[in-house]
Amino acid sequence: MTRRPWRALRLTPRAQNGEAAAVEAVLRRRDASVVSVRLPVHPAVSYVIPPQGPQEIASLSSAQAEIVELGPIASLLALARSRLSRKMKYRLVHAGLVFDMRGPTRARRHLAGASRFLAENGLRLDSPQVSAHPELFDGFHRLAPVPSPAAAAPLKMAIALHLHYQEIWPDLAAALRALPYACDLFVTWSGPDADIEPVLRADFPNMRFRRVENRGRDIRPFLTLLEEGAFDGYDLVCKIHGKRSVNAPAVVGALWRRKIILDLLAGAGALPRIAEAFAANPRLGLVGPRGFRKFRNPVAPDAWRAPSQSPDHILATLGGDPRRFAADFFAGAMFWARPAALAALKPHKFSAQFAPETGGIYDGLEVAFETAFCAIVRLAGYEIGDVDAFDGPGGASAIHPRFSRQA
Repeated sequence: MTRRPWRALRLTPRAQNGEAAAVEAVLRRRDASVVSVRLPVHPAVSYVIPPQGPQEIASLSSAQAEIVELGPIASLLALARSRLSRKMKYRLVHAGLVFDMRGPTRARRHLAGASRFLAENGLRLDSPQVSAHPELFDGFHRLAPVPSPAAAAPLKMAIALHLHYQEIWPDLAAALRALPYACDLFVTWSGPDADIEPVLRADFPNMRFRRVENRGRDIRPFLTLLEEGAFDGYDLVCKIHGKRSVNAPAVVGALWRRKIILDLLAGAGALPRIAEAFAANPRLGLVGPRGFRKFRNPVAPDAWRAPSQSPDHILATLGGDPRRFAADFFAGAMFWARPAALAALKPHKFSAQFAPETGGIYDGLEVAFETAFCAIVRLAGYEIGDVDAFDGPGGASAIHPRFSRQA
């Protein structure tokens, strides 16, 4: 639709809340250049682009949304509402064009809260970096599969993937098929589908499949494989899972998961960069996604469900003094690690200590391990690094080994 000066536009997504999580809009500038932007989808939320007078944006179009021009009075009200509102959390700004969220207050707050949460993890929805990676919204299906067999890696590498939601598998499979190095794939499954194994083997016939109890989320299955020696003989293992945010807009879980997969596996040059960093530094024990690295524990020391289900208990069991380790962890518990850096966990059989699933978020052994993995690696004498796909291939600062977090 051609954008007339001093007229507001309303953009209403046709898509529902799902894995795509966004609609694409195309902005055409008056100099004939084109900018593609993506707007998160949430039920009952639409977007109003207030009038901004003569400007460089000539038109706006979208095959996934209905765009209508508002009348003069409605446009004036949209402009006044946008100018007078101080609630910046209810808007996105792409290429200088303001997109104000409209809809029921509860729905707007839900989406705005999700947007703010993602921004705190390096994923500002209207940032140029996010806009430059459409796969964050659309998935990895456009990645070109690497012809089999893939190139040999400089280190022997495995990927440990935990799944609970079958609908996430095609997206993850597309990312795994595009890896430049051959990696052995271990898949644990806790979902309800009893016939999932043939579906997964259709994509990866040689994967190692294990059905597990729905307990301990993605942490317990990983510890089970580690304790059983599944990673013995490997130089590196990548722990990933099919994250999904059930109680948040789909854009949260989808972007969180895809950004981490981009950082650790699917980003341009990501896997070679990480493998080379481990090969060059024998003391590097774990590398995770920089945007999700946290230096503050989500639970107070006295607020865990039980003392035996706290990170302090884990470290003390391994012979460490919890007071020596400042908070440092990767939210989501996805990373590359040397199995040798986690070997101290094997004889303690922590996988048998997880409580039944209750749907809690912050107070169980699952989160205790999420917040303790970096300390466990340091206790073994190894170092921690982080990586960000937004650095681009070959970035000199691709791996940041921050070693000085001990108290």
